[in-house]
Amino acid sequence: MESDRFLNCKLPELIRPGIIPETAKSRQIKVLWPSHASQLDLQSGEWRKLEGETLPDPFSDLPLAWEGEVAMEKWPPCMYIDIADYFTSMDNIELKQRLMTDYKDGKAFSYLESGWLGEIYYNAISAESRLCFLKAECTPSQRINNIPWKAWICLEKSSGKIMRGYCTCFAGLGSSCNHVGAILYKVDLAWRTGRTRRSVTGQECAWNRYGAKKNVEPKRVADMDWSKPHFSKHGLQSPINPPERQLFSPTQKDKATPALSLLTNHLLPACPDACFLQQVDIGQITLPNYATESDVNIECTVDVSTTACIPPPITTLARTMDNFFEKLPVFTDEQVKQIEEETRGQANNPTWIAQRQGRLTASKVHAVVTRVRTISKSRSQVDTTGLVNFISGISSPNPDLPALKYGREMESQARNNYVSVMRTHGHPSTTVTECGLFVHPQFIYLAATPDGIVKCKCCGTGLLEIKCPLSISDQIPSSDCVAYLEDDDKGNTVLKRSHGYYFQVQMQLGVTKTQWCDFFVFSTHGYVRERIYFDEQIWQEILKSTSFFFTNIYAKTLTGT
Repeated sequence: MESDRFLNCKLPELIRPGIIPETAKSRQIKVLWPSHASQLDLQSGEWRKLEGETLPDPFSDLPLAWEGEVAMEKWPPCMYIDIADYFTSMDNIELKQRLMTDYKDGKAFSYLESGWLGEIYYNAISAESRLCFLKAECTPSQRINNIPWKAWICLEKSSGKIMRGYCTCFAGLGSSCNHVGAILYKVDLAWRTGRTRRSVTGQECAWNRYGAKKNVEPKRVADMDWSKPHFSKHGLQSPINPPERQLFSPTQKDKATPALSLLTNHLLPACPDACFLQQVDIGQITLPNYATESDVNIECTVDVSTTACIPPPITTLARTMDNFFEKLPVFTDEQVKQIEEETRGQANNPTWIAQRQGRLTASKVHAVVTRVRTISKSRSQVDTTGLVNFISGISSPNPDLPALKYGREMESQARNNYVSVMRTHGHPSTTVTECGLFVHPQFIYLAATPDGIVKCKCCGTGLLEIKCPLSISDQIPSSDCVAYLEDDDKGNTVLKRSHGYYFQVQMQLGVTKTQWCDFFVFSTHGYVRERIYFDEQIWQEILKSTSFFFTNIYAKTLTGT
């Protein structure tokens, strides 16, 4: 007779009421609680309390009102960055490192790509609740005939923030596992491909490939696909045994390493007993004829190079400099370059955020130009409070809005797609480099952050501006579905010259002193690309309007007067 199996619970910080008993019961395992666990009130329901709201148990308290993937338009905007934040926010360092390793290796994504994840079901909890549940079953990858694991995730409806996660597998006791990750990947995929904006009837065959497999058919070894999917490469398969691994040889090869020789030759006189020096060929070295200790206290003067600090933010300059607005400082090309280099990473870089404050940026310049036009035509006083608050960031939109999150998440994929498009259309040398904040050297209150610097042997240097509208995530971009696009006389789809994005592009060109910018509207179903050239007339209007607004209206905000 089979002996009894026991589960010795040694992780009280991971214990949730009912979770371990339910898992143990389904596996016919007796639970042995540790002595210190008896001090915990496992029936107190503390795990259910979440920021003022009490969570129901999705396995027992919500038997009805579960909607399948026909209701995926109700799914919260949970995307790639939310998954990474959820994994990295864990207090258990060892668990976090393991999950992040699995996450990067694509194990969770492989559950989705391989068809082990079943249909995802949605439950709104209630109309008043700001939270919701998603649940699904996932087939064990190594024991496909066993009972599927059951996983659920609690998310915030509006932002897609992951609040809780659980799976009936033992790794799921830590609130996260690869089965939970597979659900999150499928939600992210639905948002990226626009599935949350349409019924499941459209593109049904393409989406059904991510459904659960009913069984696994035997195959000949020669017919098997020996590759693994990569989420970072958007589902592309990479060989499990690539040529580099096949050609690898453990035998050492003679390679010239002048840098290593130079390093060892300098370190040997000072530290001849260093362990690593015993493992390298130090060659012929002329040792000094004096003790190395004797030159430690020799007085000498050494010329060293220094790097100047980047200029302080304009908000600091405005408060500390006398007559700042009467005589604006001028930056050198070196200072402009330093600011750009130190602000790369954009919103993830605090220096980028600090340097943007107080400046009129390209994304907001159209609002300034139109307001100055109104002021020049109006005989009465025009209220500019809203515009000042908008530029200052006081009334900035919530960054967790689905449209903004979608645009940020899709930017990297759009940039890679742009490079592929250019290289396949006669520009094989095209490269795109991400950049930081560019500040105009003469008008230091003007700044712009393009989405990339484009370099091409035949076209020279230009800019890239990417737009990924959530409203067309399920469509091919065109003038019919994108409000700021139109068709010109030749039938080409172009950016409307009256739209704010055109002024944004022109200010980017003016600030960076570049002659062209590729305006790239992208979705996973297609793209529109237009090369926009520098418009001197628009640039002069931008300079005139921003100068008036900055010195006559915005100055009071910077100085606090």
